[in-house]
Amino acid sequence: MNDFIQFASERGLIIKSIVRGKWARVPTVTHPHSRNGAYFFEDTYAHVQNWAIMDSPETWQDKTPRTPFEQDEIRKRMAASHKLQLTERKRMREEAARKARWILSQCVLEKHAYLDAHSMKDDMGLVWHRGEDNLLCVPMKVSDSVVGVQLITRDGDKKFLTGQQCKHATFTIGGGRHDVWCEGYATAKAIYAACAAFRLSAKVHACFSAGNLLNVAKSGFVVADNDASGTGERVAKESGLPYFMPPIQGQDFCDMWMNAGSLKSGMIMQKLLQS
Repeated sequence: MNDFIQFASERGLIIKSIVRGKWARVPTVTHPHSRNGAYFFEDTYAHVQNWAIMDSPETWQDKTPRTPFEQDEIRKRMAASHKLQLTERKRMREEAARKARWILSQCVLEKHAYLDAHSMKDDMGLVWHRGEDNLLCVPMKVSDSVVGVQLITRDGDKKFLTGQQCKHATFTIGGGRHDVWCEGYATAKAIYAACAAFRLSAKVHACFSAGNLLNVAKSGFVVADNDASGTGERVAKESGLPYFMPPIQGQDFCDMWMNAGSLKSGMIMQKLLQS
């Protein structure tokens, strides 16, 4: 069992107790407050899926010696439980996409406290008024189709819809000729503002996570977060694309832009895009 826990942990799942014989949803390292992961455990084998980074489950099997007949029986059970998850995953994605489109249809274009807190007090965003809450809603698209939405509270807490597709999903600002890839929504808006100050032709893509940035950034430029874990820079290097990262640890481009202003930030983007 410890081998399985390690296998799941390496794929980002947080498992505190084991449920046997059925698919169980659990938090992940990148989304600890939601159940963005799932596993199926049956002692001799298991499947795991981190929906933010995996299109389909990965399978673990213990190392117990078996006869060919015994292994064949296990393979059949594996295939059946794997198929069950794929069917359920498709249903959940479709349901989440429908819910995202409905939420976006209820939104109004207005100012929001989250934008104000990031020195964008005059900017407008899609806001969903849900009871006493007003949530900033960021559409997430794959090939121009809405697959989900990021919901941001006034205090900056973020979450996605349960079961929605996150892998390959982006939010894009602008239609310029230079593709710029980053993690967060506010970071994307700050990058675009810096580019606009110098009339740079940019199309800025918010990827919502470092892992997903690596999935979608195939050409153009990367603006990485300078996080303490080093994940932002590691992913930027793995992309193979030119990149910039703020020099101060703990900052993303939006933090730097708020402190340095559009002039200095725009000069940085100008140098990056003309390199």
